[in-house]
Amino acid sequence: MNIIKHNKNYFTFILCLFFFSNLLLSQTKQKKVLPKKDIDILYEEYKNKDSITISNVYGEVTLKVEIELNKKGNPICIKLSGYAPNQQIAKAIISNLSNAKIKSNYTFSSSYNTEFVGEYCVLSTYSKGTQYAKYGWTSDIIGKDLPPPPYDNDTGWWVTPEWKKARKATYYRALFGMCFIYLEVGDFDRKINGKSEDFKF
Repeated sequence: MNIIKHNKNYFTFILCLFFFSNLLLSQTKQKKVLPKKDIDILYEEYKNKDSITISNVYGEVTLKVEIELNKKGNPICIKLSGYAPNQQIAKAIISNLSNAKIKSNYTFSSSYNTEFVGEYCVLSTYSKGTQYAKYGWTSDIIGKDLPPPPYDNDTGWWVTPEWKKARKATYYRALFGMCFIYLEVGDFDRKINGKSEDFKF
């Protein structure tokens, strides 16, 4: 009889221990918070801003802020763009940002030429997991080397009145040494999920 009672007490003790250990484990799992992605940290900083002004030893530049959200309201990418009054400002900004990304364990991916409505620039790209950064700027030489407006002899699907107007503005900005800056940070995973989340099969 004592053996049965002893076994009952032992069984109850083991059951209670199992229950409380599971409860503790469950609470520990719930408290575990994943680190925020870089884009979420930047979103908190820029979500209420239309523009920002960046200063360095060469002067200052004001950049327009654009934020793209997915259907869940999470940031997909943040873009900053604008015109620096000289090439040195742009070069210093891009150099500092690129070095900071490398120190933050991003890997250099590639460089390529691209156009933003009449602005030609070289973009350098960096990645860390699904996160990425793109930094680009144009030198005044690009604008000066291209022929002057009105671009009536240019042909192609992109040669529209809007393109000619933008290209003309770019040419004259370049003559005065102004420099286009383009900065973008984002998350590839969110970009894909944001466009496919309504798909059912």
